[in-house]
Amino acid sequence: MNTWYLRFAVVILFVLWPCDGAGNGGRTYESGKMRSSQTAAASFTDPRDNKTYRIVQIGNQIWMAENLNCQTGNSWCYDDNEANCTKYGRLYDWHTAVNACPPGWKLPDDDDWYDLAHMVGGDSVAGIELKSKNGWVSRSVSVPVVGTDDFGFSALPGGWRTIDGSNTYYTYLGNHGFWWSARENIDDIAYSLRVLYYSKRMHRLPDLKNRGLSVRCLKRD
Repeated sequence: MNTWYLRFAVVILFVLWPCDGAGNGGRTYESGKMRSSQTAAASFTDPRDNKTYRIVQIGNQIWMAENLNCQTGNSWCYDDNEANCTKYGRLYDWHTAVNACPPGWKLPDDDDWYDLAHMVGGDSVAGIELKSKNGWVSRSVSVPVVGTDDFGFSALPGGWRTIDGSNTYYTYLGNHGFWWSARENIDDIAYSLRVLYYSKRMHRLPDLKNRGLSVRCLKRD
């Protein structure tokens, strides 16, 4: 498949994808909220580099409450600035992301993300419920939709790293958060979940596998 066509298609989908849940493989969740059983002291230390992450239980799932920041494979700090890794975690290409989580943890697949959306009240409000209360800014005249972070997930807008020919760009830091799903689409495409500064929703969209996105790790069953 022509690489230029794939890039064009992904960009068009990002701009035009409907915000009614139709992009979520036909699945939407509009249930009532399930309360988090988070505890402020809950944490996990990655034995590979001794970095410690807050963790949170939402329904029957246990998530890292921070983006992964483990230097492995094709992973980068936004703008190649280590301070951005400290705050937002690293950005990973998809092939690296699939195996980036520490032992006992995994890259969540579509079903895992859908279950999370269900437990926080549905994908139509997951953008509000999962966003951190601070750190989101506007790219335009529209006002950011303020997050409540009711479940302690604390989603931050880490932006992405993208490649256009021989050029590499970092964009959307502070505006949008992008997280890989373990589910592939076709050829050079896999799925991602997105929380956008102007939206209440959690969006599912295809992305080029060589793009650098954030990783949230989920505890294995």
